[in-house]
Amino acid sequence: MLQSPEVGPLGVGLSAYSGDPVGIFGRINRWASTPTRQGIVTAVAFLGLSVALLLASGCAVGGEDRPASEKPRATPTRRLDRPGTEACNTFARWLASDEDPATRQAVAIKVDKQASTSKSGQIAAKAEILAKSTVIASNENWALAADAFAYECQHLGWTAADAR
Repeated sequence: MLQSPEVGPLGVGLSAYSGDPVGIFGRINRWASTPTRQGIVTAVAFLGLSVALLLASGCAVGGEDRPASEKPRATPTRRLDRPGTEACNTFARWLASDEDPATRQAVAIKVDKQASTSKSGQIAAKAEILAKSTVIASNENWALAADAFAYECQHLGWTAADAR
């Protein structure tokens, strides 16, 4: 069979099929020519074409054809609402006072209660973490939770001028 040392780009001898008059493509065509196999080949081709069309049209990704203003936001709103402002104000007043660790629990519970109805960013979630007993009991955990809550307030536009 191998009559020539020529090698193709894939490392296969070019003359490997020279003794076979049908060749590799002829074998594939002969295999695919039976009625059952024709149906399989057609189904695979149709499925591949369908997937390609879905990917090309963007339907598989979903929602990419909507303008940015109509896309759902990661958070309900990026501005402070009234409950969020009240919670931030209460927390800021406590911070401006002596930050007594004995009053942490009372402030955390009050801030959590005020923020629980807020739809602003992650204020409610940060206040809930602030009110956990394991956070209140640990100085390190309290510092992290307090910083996260204060950051969320500032990130949503709260300023010290808002505290009344």
